[in-house]
Amino acid sequence: MSTSQRIFIEPLNVNPYFADFNIDGLGPQIKEGPTELRLHELVYEGRCGRKQALFEFADVMYYTLREEAFEAFQRRHGPLENAFPEWFHEKLDQFFRILLFESVRVSRCVDGSVLFEDTDFPVGKEFTIVRFNDEGIQPDETEQVIEPEHNSHRLWYELAQAVTERPKDRLKAAREWLARFRKQYPRPSSYKRGWWKNQERDRIIVNCLDRGMAPWDICRELDRFTITTSKALKSKRFNKWIDGWHDSQTRRAIRSLFCKVRDRRA
Repeated sequence: MSTSQRIFIEPLNVNPYFADFNIDGLGPQIKEGPTELRLHELVYEGRCGRKQALFEFADVMYYTLREEAFEAFQRRHGPLENAFPEWFHEKLDQFFRILLFESVRVSRCVDGSVLFEDTDFPVGKEFTIVRFNDEGIQPDETEQVIEPEHNSHRLWYELAQAVTERPKDRLKAAREWLARFRKQYPRPSSYKRGWWKNQERDRIIVNCLDRGMAPWDICRELDRFTITTSKALKSKRFNKWIDGWHDSQTRRAIRSLFCKVRDRRA
């Protein structure tokens, strides 16, 4: 990896507060709701037959994916150089990973040695959770289908139920749900043109990364090919990538995009 690739600021989902900042209701004072661990527990309870757990999970999705939740996060843990659409899709990716988790990687000490194993809930007190093992829905699979205006408790409950009812092929169930969603809420032709434009955008970014170009030079290259700016830049009324780079509030969104493109092709 070249030096120019290593200097990128990490995306929103590595913020130390991001994973555990989830909301289960809105009011005058927004209170933080379930942690990421508790969300995994809710999914496990749903798999064990407690449907109310899936309703609770859908509640958390609905409220956390609202712009009010993003603004509350900004007030408590910001300011961030990210726009709401990026929050929406990063959180949506997190919720999909939780719904699709397969097992929990834990560790424990035995006779002075640290042992690791994969297990399921509930996790005993003698274990330390290392990570959650999940199947993969790629962010692009959801970003090309779901937008913030689609946020609905009913939809998220249907998603949670569809995945939970298929314990042997949850990943396939999630993709089938996305396919049904795409048919029910087709994207306009302008979106399809934008999607192909994103392919061209990503191709340029990859080529620039392979050449070891600095991020600001990649921005100039995108402008040279008249590539439309991202949603985060458009929200700040930037029509040129290099202008977005010179603004501290959108520079991180640009770095995050370059990281995603780099990681997708890795």
